[in-house]
Amino acid sequence: MIFEHDFYIGLDDLNENIAVKNRSILKFLEDVAGFHSDSIGTGINEIHGSGFAWALLDWQVKILRRPKYGEKLKIKTWSRMIKRCHAYRDYEIYVGEELCVIATSKWFMMDLTKRWPLIIK
Repeated sequence: MIFEHDFYIGLDDLNENIAVKNRSILKFLEDVAGFHSDSIGTGINEIHGSGFAWALLDWQVKILRRPKYGEKLKIKTWSRMIKRCHAYRDYEIYVGEELCVIATSKWFMMDLTKRWPLIIK
């Protein structure tokens, strides 16, 4: 299932060239992953009840074109693969029809009581 969400680049998202900062790109990607998890009942609102949470391990990001101030971003994300303890999530950031950023993140699910990663089945 591909999940989509729109963002606008604000003033605090800009670098000295009036383009989006790396930190802001990562923040947008992390937020859209959270929104996707929320939409399927495994998001931040369920952490206390379940005792489990997703933890981010790694990013790989390729910027094809750095979006500028005021541009509307459409971010798409989907879960790609689960391997024992790790889950992989892919992303694409578009401005209009133009693909500007592609990314992959690696996550694991953690038992918050035991402070130990879970094996995902």
